[in-house]
This record gives sequence, structure tokens and C-alpha cells, in this order.
Amino acid sequence: MTAQHYFGYLVHGTARAGANGLFEASGVVERDGTPVNSSGPRGCHPTRESAIAEGVAWGKVWVDMRVRGYTDLRANARKPAAART
Repeated sequence: MTAQHYFGYLVHGTARAGANGLFEASGVVERDGTPVNSSGPRGCHPTRESAIAEGVAWGKVWVDMRVRGYTDLRANARKPAAART
């Protein structure tokens, strides 16, 4: 498991060995030592490192979307707070 601090949250990426030498990715987001969300399975990857990276990436996107207010990460766009629904 690998963890990174990201905008006041701790984002974990994990890899679980699966069939055919693949690794199943997942992620967990924590705040003040308490889990606030977990991803469930995020797909299978050829290496442990890529599975962990997928879990961490998922957690960062979760923080960006739910906490920081980003609505379109591809364009790095952000809606003003009044315009969010």
C-alpha cells in the first residue's frame, strides 16, 4: 500500500494479487485518520506499481471532484460555487 497527502486528505492505493499474475487496484481516501470513501476494485494491472498508482489516482480525482469542486478534470475546468448543482 502507498499513501500520499493531497489537499488535507490521505489517499491510499492498494494492489491485491489476482489471477494470471495481474494485480487488482483499489483506493481509499482518509481525513484525520478516518476513511471517507473507498473505491472498490479499479481493474487489473500488469504490475503491482501500476495498480497502486491507479488507486492513488482514483483518490486524487475523488478529492478534486467532491472537495475541490472540479467538474471537468480533462479541461482542468472548475465551475463557480454558485453554479454547482
